[in-house]
Amino acid sequence: MTDDIARIHGAFKKLDLCPVAFLDQHIARIDAQNAALNAFAETDFATAQLAAEQSKARYISGASLGPLDGIPIAVKANMGMRGMALSAGIKGRQNIIAKDDCFAVKRLRAAGAILLGTTTMDEGAMGAAGISAISGPIKNPTSLGHSAGGSSGGSASAVAAGMCMAALGTDMLGSIRIPASFCGVVGLKPSKNLVNMDGIVPSSFTLDTLGPIARCAGDAFAVLAALLSIPYDPAKMANSISGMSFAVPQQLIEATPNISAEILAAFAENLELIKSLGGKIKNITWAELDMNIARKSAFLVGLTETAEYHGSQINAAPEGFSPGFVKLLKYGMGLRDQEKLKLASTVARAGDLIGESLSLHDAILTPTTPFPAHKNEARQLDSVAHFTALASLTATPAISVPMHISGLPLGLQIITDTLEERKAVTIAQAIEQAQVSLRSK
Repeated sequence: MTDDIARIHGAFKKLDLCPVAFLDQHIARIDAQNAALNAFAETDFATAQLAAEQSKARYISGASLGPLDGIPIAVKANMGMRGMALSAGIKGRQNIIAKDDCFAVKRLRAAGAILLGTTTMDEGAMGAAGISAISGPIKNPTSLGHSAGGSSGGSASAVAAGMCMAALGTDMLGSIRIPASFCGVVGLKPSKNLVNMDGIVPSSFTLDTLGPIARCAGDAFAVLAALLSIPYDPAKMANSISGMSFAVPQQLIEATPNISAEILAAFAENLELIKSLGGKIKNITWAELDMNIARKSAFLVGLTETAEYHGSQINAAPEGFSPGFVKLLKYGMGLRDQEKLKLASTVARAGDLIGESLSLHDAILTPTTPFPAHKNEARQLDSVAHFTALASLTATPAISVPMHISGLPLGLQIITDTLEERKAVTIAQAIEQAQVSLRSK
């Protein structure tokens, strides 16, 4: 489970490892763990096994399709996967079967990836608690008593448990990065509109993005490269951050509601680690930014758009949705156009302000979440997306990597400027490598 995609691909090419046997290992883990974790909503092992046999034949003939050929991957249940329920975590959609793969799944299949099935998610992707309206809480493999986060909680749980090497999620205000942080894995939110969203049940046309969750930053970028159909050679990725400038909104971080001492201590340790790698830390202040208002405004923008998409079904068959979801969406339906314009304006102003800092620095650094994973029965605090919302407001890439201290996993968020995903991954990999070196001493 410690091997990354590049090493597995190398073993496949040397015929030291067979894609069929590798798939069987992952199926066995799913069979053994999914009842407890609730990470997978639906599986399709028959199609996966056929794809693995085809991958095996390609490797034997020396005609591999690339780094993802034979790699087991899962996708969130709001993504169309031919022959499987396109539920988006909504009870009333369980009988809606995807007639075709969404664009992202087509790209993964074209790259030779083995699609295992769909992962469990919060209802309509409108939550971060990691609770499915269909099947209940998604469990965190690092601690079964704690939330996996959401809304891409099943994807993060499956990756953390070794049930797949990577999984796709969607992210409106942090739905890739929050569960990645809670489960101790990597979550990459790309720039807005970078990855085609065709064939996916949306939550917010304005804010939605699609990206990978994986066990390391290099794996996340390998999946992103396949989604974009661009070449990827891990040996050609930069590995130094010396001389890079990192902006840290320390005042905003310390004033965040419910920020934990554990998070603050881990973040300070990681800033020192970045300094030791030659990174330059610059404290910045956004005097005009009220992050509480900006985050809540962005959520309401997403809510009105989710309500617009599901509105006719809510009115026609409300029994297909949870009462809480109905209440939430009806609130969104009730917002007047003038209120919507004000919300959009607030989001745009906040994004411009944060974007100015990105234009002056290589990256903005924050914790991913203000606190570790909460217990399954605890109420999810709104401030969970306080930091992840920053990159959503700017529509820029952000990656969450584990901060690796004792106890529950904690995430470090790296935000870069538009279309600078490669830089975000370079920074993340440098931090990962430094953390490995520290642990080996």
